[in-house]
Amino acid sequence: MTLLLAASAAYAAAPGQAKPPSERSGSVLTLAEARKFLQGRWALESFEVRPPGKAPIFPKGSGVLNYDDFGNMRVEIRADEASSDLLRAAGINIRDGIISSNGRTVIDLQNKTLTYFLEGQRSSLQTGGGPLALNKPRHWEVTGDVLTLTVRYSGRLEPHGVDRENVGVQGALRPNEITPALEPEPSYVYSNRTAWYAQGPVSDYATATIRLTVPSGFGAACSGEPASGSPVQLKAAGEDSTPRKLFVFTAPVPLRYLGCVVARFIPGDAKDVSLPTGAAADAAAATLPIRMLSSARQRGRSRDLLTRASDIAAFYASLMHDVPYPSLNLAIIESNVPGGHSPAYLVVLNQPLPTTPFVWRDDPAAFDEYPDFFIAHEMAHQWWGQAVGWKNYHEQWLSEGLAQYFAVLYAEHQKGPQVFGSLLRQLTKWSEDTSDQGPVYLGYRLGYLKGAGRTFRALVYNKSAIVVHMLRRMLGDETFFKGLRRFYTEHRFEKAGIDDFEHAFEAESGQPLGRFFERWILGQDLPQLTSSFTVAPDGASVSVSLKQVGPKLFDFPVTVTLLMADGTAEDHTVIVNDAETEITWPLKGRLKGIVLNRDRLTPMKR
Repeated sequence: MTLLLAASAAYAAAPGQAKPPSERSGSVLTLAEARKFLQGRWALESFEVRPPGKAPIFPKGSGVLNYDDFGNMRVEIRADEASSDLLRAAGINIRDGIISSNGRTVIDLQNKTLTYFLEGQRSSLQTGGGPLALNKPRHWEVTGDVLTLTVRYSGRLEPHGVDRENVGVQGALRPNEITPALEPEPSYVYSNRTAWYAQGPVSDYATATIRLTVPSGFGAACSGEPASGSPVQLKAAGEDSTPRKLFVFTAPVPLRYLGCVVARFIPGDAKDVSLPTGAAADAAAATLPIRMLSSARQRGRSRDLLTRASDIAAFYASLMHDVPYPSLNLAIIESNVPGGHSPAYLVVLNQPLPTTPFVWRDDPAAFDEYPDFFIAHEMAHQWWGQAVGWKNYHEQWLSEGLAQYFAVLYAEHQKGPQVFGSLLRQLTKWSEDTSDQGPVYLGYRLGYLKGAGRTFRALVYNKSAIVVHMLRRMLGDETFFKGLRRFYTEHRFEKAGIDDFEHAFEAESGQPLGRFFERWILGQDLPQLTSSFTVAPDGASVSVSLKQVGPKLFDFPVTVTLLMADGTAEDHTVIVNDAETEITWPLKGRLKGIVLNRDRLTPMKR
């Protein structure tokens, strides 16, 4: 099936987010990347020229971008007669109403410029000082203070999968019958991994408006809030009699990238979620609107998910004292495996069909005992990964690990301590099984090692989540959540890294945490611990000695369990941060023995 789309996206730098070039990592498209993103898809519709020292000129006309056989970009702007006169007066070379340049090109989306490095084009002014002077670089700003890109194209836009965000399958339930009895309803996801709009290889924050035209039988959910009156039924024009609908979404709060999902959606229910006092993105708002879309087959399931999503949003808001985006679109699509994707303002959730031929029990992201884990994880990305981004692929653990941990926290909120403990032990198990494959800090490159995506999810998702829980156990709940909120507040609508995370918790706790993150995130080794104990002669107390084995010292919490002769047990949390740690506890009876890490909440060498 071929889905034809016509789209335009206006993407403007977020107010207050711009930084001087020296303070930001430029989102620059090289020539090869410019070809990938622009060729055959762009038609310049509006532009301005800023001659040095003169007022900007807004030529009326049209523009195109083309490439020659050598990969050079040719920018051609065809201006009307009045505009041509203005441009000539400003010293810009006009021939037959056309401004053009050939040469090496760099398109810098973040610094808001198209830069043409001209090769031998003479200025119409013989002084050599014109903006198109011989061999002299010149910047033309597409708009004024902020960059607005208007992109229009039509044809087949390839959607992208969310393979790293889906579980991995281990095989088929019926190996000789892998064609399911019921095929999933087709859906098309467009986000940060396909060139459906002009985007740089490095994301940054901006506001946006999306205009998306789809065949009338389809619906759409995108990053942003639906504009009033959207969608609009369009009249067929020309020879094409296909009826279409126009969807418009606006994102007034900054986001990192745009996402859309298109499918045969039917309008679903909506709910205004009551937020804790002070948690709304807009101080005047007390609710978070959640809009649901699904296929007809998923209508019943979508109602349950809307209820769950509402509870999750309110819970996360209570933890963070904030909701980053003023609304949420929740789209349920059909698939043969569970998973999801979560751009700002939007959560796309895969709903496996009961006829799926695949099994995925042995995947790090599969928690069969807790089916709400996927929606809890994806919704957490509105805070972690979207409101607070990650600087580069090394820092992706901040997004996935915190989203994974928040999903575990919601499981505790919803199901209680038993499910909470079980999920934490699964995180520990995957950490112990895969830590030798590389450090968390390797990010997506872990997927190229043994186990591919499973290794990536085991370490970037699960190990980083259990590391966050260990940090909480070391600092205590009050300090931990203060540190988490400090990190979030300081880097809301910014990209952050491990140093920023460490700084926030050091500021709240007053403790140095460099070695903790160096060992658990930047390293791949696990601690090894031995123990011994001595009972006082009067039997009233016990002294326990814990010794780290190996040349590297770790900082970590560990549970020491005192096993009493009467069958009872006492759990004590010990913070290990030296080669040898000694601690004394009073005894309430005769001690039978001690056990380390009985709750399996600390990954350790076995």
